[in-house]
Amino acid sequence: NLCLNGHTLKNAVRMFNNFGNLNFCDCHSADQEGTVVSSYKINETNDKNEFTSIVYCYYDSVTNLYGGNLKNTKTLDFCGLIAVSHDGGTANENKPSGVFNMYGGTIHGCNVLQGGGAITLWNNGTFNLYDGTILGGTAKYGGNINVTSGCTLNMYGGTIRDGIATEGNGGNIYGVGTVNIQGGTVTGGISTTAEA
Repeated sequence: NLCLNGHTLKNAVRMFNNFGNLNFCDCHSADQEGTVVSSYKINETNDKNEFTSIVYCYYDSVTNLYGGNLKNTKTLDFCGLIAVSHDGGTANENKPSGVFNMYGGTIHGCNVLQGGGAITLWNNGTFNLYDGTILGGTAKYGGNINVTSGCTLNMYGGTIRDGIATEGNGGNIYGVGTVNIQGGTVTGGISTTAEA
């Protein structure tokens, strides 16, 4: 478990959750909200594009966000702050993928050259949004959330807003996988295909 207690964690490294449970929370006073700020960015010396700046929710794992701010102010190649997946490849195709549950807090998307300014789901990953806010991501497609084939986004509450798709597809959500919106508020573009 990681409780921010109203503090700011700067230059955070990526956290990998494999086969376990990871809980983020923030026990703070009303005027001091905790924040995780990632340092991951494009490596300017060798043009290596970095991705997934804060949490990689892998395999049969569950990550829960209850409070706090997650943000990255750098430019990444794809998958801004949260990735939900398994490791890919034929050997892993039947393994359970990760699940990310958001019950509160704020995920601030960053500038991403490909898809998913805040969150990318792939290899059967699932993201469940119950409350909280996802905002401000910019990407070629899926300014805030990129839902690839075989993956699922379930939205029961919360807010998704202020996403920008630079090529016009899904300012907030780009869904080739399943996009299931039963509650909450999405302000801006949603682009889905037949699988959604």
